[in-house]
Amino acid sequence: MAAEVEKYATFVEETLRPQLTSALEQRDRLEADIVEYDNLLETLQGKAAADAQNKAWKLQSDLGKQCYIKVKVAAHAKVVVHVGLQVYVEMNVDEVPEFVAKRKQFLTLKHDRHQAKAREIAAHIQQVLDAVEALAKLQKES
Repeated sequence: MAAEVEKYATFVEETLRPQLTSALEQRDRLEADIVEYDNLLETLQGKAAADAQNKAWKLQSDLGKQCYIKVKVAAHAKVVVHVGLQVYVEMNVDEVPEFVAKRKQFLTLKHDRHQAKAREIAAHIQQVLDAVEALAKLQKES
């Protein structure tokens, strides 16, 4: 009976927990992407305000590794948007909100699927742990 308990405990640690960790990491990455799209919309609202006044838009741009430079963007300039799979598309500012809404809807659906998968895996872990506990009680009683 101890071998059965060990077998279930190993299954939880080597199979179910890594699956749970993977599902949660994917969910968290999707949440980060959704937040980035929200930040893009906020940034573009600031650009729209500058464009309305026909003024250059001033901001700081991240070159990577938290290294920033000051940038002036001409009024009515196009923006480059990451559309996924390391593909970037140049768009007019007025096209971006529609794209972001569709992209956020898609990412939210994926997020919800990963969340449901994580809940399912967590429930499986709980079931296996309950079974291990029941086996352990039976072993003590025998």
